[in-house]
Amino acid sequence: RGSTDAGSTQYIGGDFDFYPYNFTNLYGYLGDDARNRFKVNANYRIPFIETNFGLSYTYRSGFPYNVTYTDASGYGTIWVEPRGTSRGPIAHNFDLQLEKTFNIGFPTNAASISVIGSVFNVMSRENVTSIGGTSNSSTFRQPLSYSTPRSYELGFRIDF
Repeated sequence: RGSTDAGSTQYIGGDFDFYPYNFTNLYGYLGDDARNRFKVNANYRIPFIETNFGLSYTYRSGFPYNVTYTDASGYGTIWVEPRGTSRGPIAHNFDLQLEKTFNIGFPTNAASISVIGSVFNVMSRENVTSIGGTSNSSTFRQPLSYSTPRSYELGFRIDF
């Protein structure tokens, strides 16, 4: 909780310089406050085929966003409700990975090559990452950006 983010302004805000206009509802939850975050990582080595299977699940409760009004008389941004009162939707994410290792070098297996395949955002959820909060804007309370859709990655690793 606070009254200004350390973002691009480095604690120097031009949006709260006019008392009392820009001081109302200024204090509240900042943009990085997600009250509940939960992450599970698991790994299992599949016998006989000597392959590692990994999964990762993350949960994040709704992020706070500000409902503001841009004042045309020159006072800048005015908070309509206490900062961070409105919350975005809950986000879930699920990733998978397979890794197969091949030992090389005779007779001591001095090196190995691994082939790694990953699937990110398996369910291809469109998690909202930002919401429009300016009440006199056409994007008010509308999603502005989303997480990336399902993607695949193929990688290689050499150990020696």
